[in-house]
Amino acid sequence: KGWAGFELDQGSHHNKILNNSFFSNGILGEIEDKGDLLMIKCATNNLVEGNLFQRGGHNLFDVSGAYNVIRHNVFDNRWDDTHGNRSGDLSGNNKFCDIGARGYNLFEYNTLQHTVGAWEDPIPVVMKVQGTNQIVRRNLYYKNEFSVISGGVRPPNITEVWKQKIYHNVFF
Repeated sequence: KGWAGFELDQGSHHNKILNNSFFSNGILGEIEDKGDLLMIKCATNNLVEGNLFQRGGHNLFDVSGAYNVIRHNVFDNRWDDTHGNRSGDLSGNNKFCDIGARGYNLFEYNTLQHTVGAWEDPIPVVMKVQGTNQIVRRNLYYKNEFSVISGGVRPPNITEVWKQKIYHNVFF
């Protein structure tokens, strides 16, 4: 009944989300896509590892906290052969967070696959990388139809995009 299937909110820290399957949260609508499978909203120092994420109405993951590690996961947001949505948002910068440093998240050894167009957004980017000092490395981006990584300022929530480190990824 909420936006997130699983959410860690401000004040959450040092949690481990290991070896789970998250499937189908939200709606993929013609007017508006709603729902994320995993939200790390202003939370810090969490580990998300070895999970399978499939079918999030808006995103599979949305990370607006700091010092989180997301590794060895599979993200697949295909709903059928022609509809899906972006895999995720690594923003690390949210005006509603009161956590000091924002960003500094590590996203590595993940597979992001089968991102296809949604009704609301027919050309979705696979992953947004925003905020400060994000590290995106050693990931496999596989069979996605459109742009893989984008970054941009979106006031009022995202106010800066700088010092990102994106390297040693495979785009296929």
